[in-house]
Order: sequence, then C-alpha cells, then structure tokens
Amino acid sequence: MNITVYCDGSYDKDSGFAGLGIVLQQGGSTEDFSFPLDTPFSDNNQVEVKAIEKSIELVTAYANSTWGSIANVNLTIITDSDYASDCFTKAGFCFAKEMPYGTTQLIVNTKLMLEKFKNFTIVVVKSHTKIKSPEAMLNEHCDKLAKRALQTVLDKSRLGDHQFYIEGDKRFHEKCGSRVYGDDQGNRFCMDKECWNSYHSIMPMEDLVVEQI
Repeated sequence: MNITVYCDGSYDKDSGFAGLGIVLQQGGSTEDFSFPLDTPFSDNNQVEVKAIEKSIELVTAYANSTWGSIANVNLTIITDSDYASDCFTKAGFCFAKEMPYGTTQLIVNTKLMLEKFKNFTIVVVKSHTKIKSPEAMLNEHCDKLAKRALQTVLDKSRLGDHQFYIEGDKRFHEKCGSRVYGDDQGNRFCMDKECWNSYHSIMPMEDLVVEQI
C-alpha cells in the first residue's frame, strides 16, 4: 500500500507557538489536517521536524485502522524543508552540530517511528515557486493550513482563558478588516492589535462583515 503525505510548519519566534499543515493521500482520496500548537518550540527547523513526526502519527493511525498494520506501507513524505529531510536521510546529521533543546530527541523518536514502515522516502520540494506542479500546489496548501493553525493559537493566546470560536464562517471587523472571535455570551472580539482593548473590541453582530467559507 502506498501513502503520500505532504507536511509543513509555521512558526512565530516571539511566542514560540506553531501550526502544522498536513495533507494525506491514499489511492484517490485526500484529507487535510491543521494543528495549532501552543507548546513553545525553539525554532522553525524544530517545527518542520515536528510536522514530519505528526504526519507519521497520522499515517500510522490511518494504516492501523484500515489494514491493521503499517508493515506493508510504502510511505512518501513531501516537505519543503531541507533541514527536516537531512535529519532523516543523512547519517549522523542530528549529532553533527549543536541543536536547540529537544530537537535531537524529537529526531530520534521520529526515526524510530519511520523504521516501522516497509519503505519510506522523503522528498523535498521548493516552496513558493512559480512552477505550479501538483506537488508545489499541495505544498502551498499545506503552508496555508499551517499558517491558519498558527494564527488560531496566536489569537486564542491573546484572549486568555475564555473559550472562543468562529461559527462556520470567517468573520471580519467592518472597521479594520481583522478577524473576529466570539464567545458563548454573544460577544464578538476584534483581533487587530490597534483595536484590542479599545472601545470596539467587543461589538454587536451588526458591526461584522461575514464571508462564508
């Protein structure tokens, strides 16, 4: 059985937060995944490696539920990170240089997961290229999924312990065009930094512009 997975990571150096975007392909089916990560990471390279680890977890769960095992799975991982690819394709790469805290252990754990597959291949594609090959287009899609996940965790981190949501559509503040979150009391909160804590940070529904997804 052949499975192809595209993965990408997005990183905010100020907070250390990250987002992962993953596309899983098997046969004629394709499924998107987006993961906000509010545990701080050391750098963007660590996030790219994390994207590969998360991809393997998804493929393992899919294969085990579909076929009961990953032993006969031929796995292809497509990333736009040379660094992440080198971690798993160049012998001793993760020990050849000093790495941020946690990166080496993340690589070792991910390698152990990869070795359970029948075969695995890691392919690097160029990011943000003008050549619109199927691989490049899916890589761009993963990039968007990752950035969306990162924005979600950044927005929620600014809202503290409140539970916020977007109700099946994208909501924007009419005045500044920024994203808007809501709570279960019917309040809506503008996420623009200049609007934050100003008189219109909480607004009635009529002040929103709604764009359906």
